[in-house]
Amino acid sequence: MSTKKERLDAICGIIQTKVISNQEELLKELEDSGFSVTQATLSRDIKQLKVAKVHDGNGDYVYRLPEEGISKQAQPEGKKKPNIEFSGNLAVVKTRPGYAMGIAS
Repeated sequence: MSTKKERLDAICGIIQTKVISNQEELLKELEDSGFSVTQATLSRDIKQLKVAKVHDGNGDYVYRLPEEGISKQAQPEGKKKPNIEFSGNLAVVKTRPGYAMGIAS
């Protein structure tokens, strides 16, 4: 019987090395690796690892680990750093359209 840590490491390895677009594919890969997991357990593991579905640029959504998704999306090539200007005790943060509420909260 495998431990939870081994299972989580296996999930990370699969997501990093293969294109996985849904839980069924991930479950099959885990079973091929020798893990016996229910869909409910897999769902909890995905939530614990903070795995997200991100657009891959080809019209599909794939699973990515947080550090992969953030680094690829937040730092596109040639993208400038956030524009922040200070005036006394105030800071003005210029954002992309639609991002102001998220940054403000």
